Amino acid sequence: MCVPGFSPGTSVPAAERSHSQLAAALDYIRSHLEIWEVIFTGGDPLIMAPDRLRPILRALDGIEHVKVIRFHTRVPVVDPDRVTEDLVEALTMDTPVWVVMHTDHSQEIGDDARRALRLLAGSGIPLVSQTVLLKGVNGSPEALEDLFRTLIVNRVKPYYLHHGDLAVGTSHFRTTIGEGQALARSLRGRVSGLCQPTYVLDIPGGHGKVPIGPTYLNGDGTVTDPWGTDNYAATRTPVTTAGVLLNIIPVFGLAFAVALLGERIDGWQYVGAALILAGIFLFSEIPAADADG
Repeated sequence: MCVPGFSPGTSVPAAERSHSQLAAALDYIRSHLEIWEVIFTGGDPLIMAPDRLRPILRALDGIEHVKVIRFHTRVPVVDPDRVTEDLVEALTMDTPVWVVMHTDHSQEIGDDARRALRLLAGSGIPLVSQTVLLKGVNGSPEALEDLFRTLIVNRVKPYYLHHGDLAVGTSHFRTTIGEGQALARSLRGRVSGLCQPTYVLDIPGGHGKVPIGPTYLNGDGTVTDPWGTDNYAATRTPVTTAGVLLNIIPVFGLAFAVALLGERIDGWQYVGAALILAGIFLFSEIPAADADG
């Protein structure tokens, strides 16, 4: 689509206004030392020509407190021919540039998209993905598994699985949060940890994203494994017993020193070892509930 040089109702060229706005944005970033990361989003920032991106990125690269630059884009899957050596060169500099690719189904990642991702990843640009959970598109364990495995094979780490926003006209795509949690749970144990994104909700009103994935820790101290079986998170050893067992470590060290290293021990060391062993014997005779009070 052609971008006009003038906007209706103004005599100021759009390019001139864009330049002044960019200069103001860079000045703002320079003057706010708390800015650690700069995010390019849109629209889609990677539809900009490399010659336009390059001076912006070089300016950011020169700001000491900016440590990370991030691009959010669908270009690698919807217009992969834009991913060229020239673009990659523009994105390559001392400040790390991360590319977050938005994709919702494995069928979007065809041969051209794979080539684009290979070019980006092969140039050392870290790649992660964001996916919106969409009923009827990727709202099944099989579809999500296929997508996330395809991403990993193409060196893209699944980053976020978004719960559908309350956008007008999209209700037919939205799952419930419970359905989304069930889908996220179905992936655990089905695919490797590399394939696991974080299931998140973007809180309406601009309050940020929060994880809303399933929980595996139960109120009774058990943990549910990926196959639905409850297990204790740790062996339920009474605190007093655990303390005695820790104290026996010096006895083993003493025995090792005598048996293998030929060291000699004095009377006090014998007394200490005897006390520890006596304590273990005494506590072994007390029921666990009594020993813990």
